Amino acid sequence: MPDGYHFIALLEQEYRLLLPRGWSLNQPLELEQAIRYPWIDRLDCELRAAFLERLPALAEHASIQVDTEDLALSLVQHRQGATVMAVSDDIDLLSPAIDSHSLKGLVPETLRQRQLGLACRAELKDSVMTAFG
Repeated sequence: MPDGYHFIALLEQEYRLLLPRGWSLNQPLELEQAIRYPWIDRLDCELRAAFLERLPALAEHASIQVDTEDLALSLVQHRQGATVMAVSDDIDLLSPAIDSHSLKGLVPETLRQRQLGLACRAELKDSVMTAFG
């Protein structure tokens, strides 16, 4: 964040492993389980490089590469593979055809969480916070 600016978090999300309903995984999750299934590689994921550095087998195992979250979700829903995606507290809104699994134990906390928000000049922070509640 540049000097003189303040970050205001508007939404917190957690990266999770998304699988078609009925594709089983044991807990705690291990990489070998995740790559049993076709892998959908989301090329536009901002943490893709960090995930692949931590889990290089995913890059080698990718069956499908896509640019958008919508396409990845549709492919998971239609039983074409598994992917990792950031989801919000409204995880209940995922299609009933999709199961969501925590990445705890596979990747560090810093790779499992993200915040979406805005940066504003520090002197505007209070006004912006009031506007967004």
